[in-house]
Amino acid sequence: MQLNTIYDILLAYKKACPNKKDALAQKADGRWLTYSIDEYIDIVNNIATGLYALGVEKGDKIATLSDNRPEWNFVDMASARLGAIHVSVYTNINDDDTAYILRHSEAKIIFVSDKNYFEKIKRISYNLDIIPLIFCFEEYSEAHNYDEIIALGIKRKEKFKDKIEEIYRTLDKNEIRSLIYTSGTTGRPKGVMLSHENFLSNLRATAELLPLTEKDRALSFLPISHVLERMLNYLYHYKQISIYYAESIEKLSENLKEVKPQGFVAVPRLIERVYERLENRTQQLKSLKKIIYKNALKFAESYPENGRLTIKQKRLKYFFDRTVYRHWREALGGQLRLIIVGGAALQPRLARAFRMANIKLSEGYGLTETSPVVSVNHADFPNLKFGTVGPILKNVEVKIADDGEILVKGPNVMKGYFKDPEKTAEVIDKDGWFHTGDIGEIVDNKFLRITDRKKEIFKLSTGLYITPQQIENTLKQSEYIEQAMVIGEKEKFVSAIIVPNFELVKQKANEWKILFSDFNSIIRDHRIIELFDKEIENLNRNLSTTQKIKKFRIVADEWSIESGELSPTLK
Repeated sequence: MQLNTIYDILLAYKKACPNKKDALAQKADGRWLTYSIDEYIDIVNNIATGLYALGVEKGDKIATLSDNRPEWNFVDMASARLGAIHVSVYTNINDDDTAYILRHSEAKIIFVSDKNYFEKIKRISYNLDIIPLIFCFEEYSEAHNYDEIIALGIKRKEKFKDKIEEIYRTLDKNEIRSLIYTSGTTGRPKGVMLSHENFLSNLRATAELLPLTEKDRALSFLPISHVLERMLNYLYHYKQISIYYAESIEKLSENLKEVKPQGFVAVPRLIERVYERLENRTQQLKSLKKIIYKNALKFAESYPENGRLTIKQKRLKYFFDRTVYRHWREALGGQLRLIIVGGAALQPRLARAFRMANIKLSEGYGLTETSPVVSVNHADFPNLKFGTVGPILKNVEVKIADDGEILVKGPNVMKGYFKDPEKTAEVIDKDGWFHTGDIGEIVDNKFLRITDRKKEIFKLSTGLYITPQQIENTLKQSEYIEQAMVIGEKEKFVSAIIVPNFELVKQKANEWKILFSDFNSIIRDHRIIELFDKEIENLNRNLSTTQKIKKFRIVADEWSIESGELSPTLK
């Protein structure tokens, strides 16, 4: 079936897999509640009718401030059916940015998950030009429930049936499907205008690369308001893969064991955390087990790109698989085969390690403005290269500008920034090339490698340029370093601010009988400082002379979205 709109994905799903019983699922009251593809389409059509009865017209803006749940999909598909524009708002941004997005987008209706988000909208309503109608997915006495829209849709079904079909038939693939606001790390968030075809072109190009089938399940936990998770949700639908929504990041481990997914999407920070836990566990083991686990970790990081192991390596892999790696898989549900990673740079050693454990970890690259995927490592060699973000998609063009910036052209490139032709003209040139702001290179005439963000490159007082990303990734190879930020603008040398692995450092403090009242007192102890001195000294061996860290400062607070050091997408 030819896809012209996002809603068509559902119709294609129904045609290809009419008996699907768990197209979507979420946990409620201690059990997993599933929706068949028939139920899914019925709910979407009822919501579309209800919205039309409320006066929603083609081109109107409908916003969601919601965690991951089937209701998000119902509203998304219903708005697509009507030709309305979906404004997807990050749940973890501050009140000021939330108010700005709702005001700037001119949203008429907003759907929220629960009472907390309802109260947030009430709190900022004084700062809005248009006070939107608010509907809550969960029961809350002070809010309209979204079931009211479904009931209205059922009631007016016959009256508006022909009109809604007429609207659907007139939809054009190049019409705006969504406004996704950038995370606003520099200045106000910008509304990225993405059309039906932007998403669909990306879906077509990546579908053949996804090694999952209609028999598989995907667990969704990255914010669905983020363009990567959203496009993957569309892709799962296209390939009739069941989507199970995790309850929360805190319950992710529990949900993995319950759902036993074959795939999911993650950001590098999450993969780093999983691997840190494995390393931490090694430190807690005793005698022979500790030696086995430590050697298993070291061996895992030696996985070759082509997957060809020597006889000796195969024997070691078999041994470590029986003693160590199978426990990794069990912790991730036991049936996991694929993790798609995007959003930031991934340490190559992690990609190698997971593949040694029979979990294919494929890193890709893209931006909100490119719907999002530009390139991605395939599941298998030879279209896989560690340290790169893979081959460029077939329907996308990439070229490297004279200053190293990555330029992108193709049907996935946005229509522009909403109400901002000047900023649009700054990033899309007259020949249609989108200027990503990322620096990169083409490796082996095939693979794209990202070296840094253009705006993050700085110059030392010696005149030499420094690209922080490579250095930061090198620093994070230490089990004692959780996060790092490289600095040195106009200085003689490179320095770093380091967030330590709190758990491991506390273990060391207890082992060395360091008396402490809080973490500040731990990191001031000369033995801990000497520990990091040695770590930095070892890591510096992997860096060029100009990249070497000459000074560092350990900080006692973990960086987070709430405290402002990280963006909503963990950048």
